[in-house]
Amino acid sequence: MRGGGDEEAWYCLLSLREVLAQLPEDQCALLTAYVEKDPEHFKAVAAQEGVSLGAVYKRVERLLARLKRLLGAE
Repeated sequence: MRGGGDEEAWYCLLSLREVLAQLPEDQCALLTAYVEKDPEHFKAVAAQEGVSLGAVYKRVERLLARLKRLLGAE
């Protein structure tokens, strides 16, 4: 039998999975690179789009803020 914390974590992961499924593939790739601490991915995106690395990091920050809102996190 699961404890209360385990059940809460399970529902949180389920909610995260549902939200991620709604995101475009490129945004999921940015989040994956962020979680995996892969700066090379960010550099490649910046070069491909002709924007600064800082602009890519700002995009990730906005995406994380959006995820927090969608998940109801503070």
